[in-house]
Amino acid sequence: MAYEDKCIICDEAITNPVCPHCLERQVMYWVADRKPSLIPLLKSVGDSVKAFDHENTFCAVCGDDMNICPHCYCNEIYTWLIENEYPEMAREFLESFNFELDYKFDFKTPPTGII
Repeated sequence: MAYEDKCIICDEAITNPVCPHCLERQVMYWVADRKPSLIPLLKSVGDSVKAFDHENTFCAVCGDDMNICPHCYCNEIYTWLIENEYPEMAREFLESFNFELDYKFDFKTPPTGII
C-alpha cells in the first residue's frame, strides 16, 4: 500500500482496506438481527460518510475505490448508537466491528450518563 492511501477523515494510512459499502452491508445484517427499525436511520449515517468516498485505494473485498477507513466508518455508527441512547447495541457493535475503536472508547465502561 502506498503512503498516499490515507483516510480523508482521520488522515491515517488505510491499513484495513474494506470500503464503507462492504462494511455497511455487514452492519445492516447485524442491525437486522437486533433492531430492524434502526436500519434506515443507520443507513443515513453511513450515507453521510460515503458521500465523501472516492478514489484513493481499493477495497480488498469488492475492489471498488475507497478513501474512508473502516475505523472512521464504524466510529460514525458507534457514535450514533451512543448519542441516540442505544448503549447495549453500541457495546455489541464494538465487539463485532471494532477496527481499533476500543483505543478511542473503552467499550467495557460506557460514557458517563449513558447507562
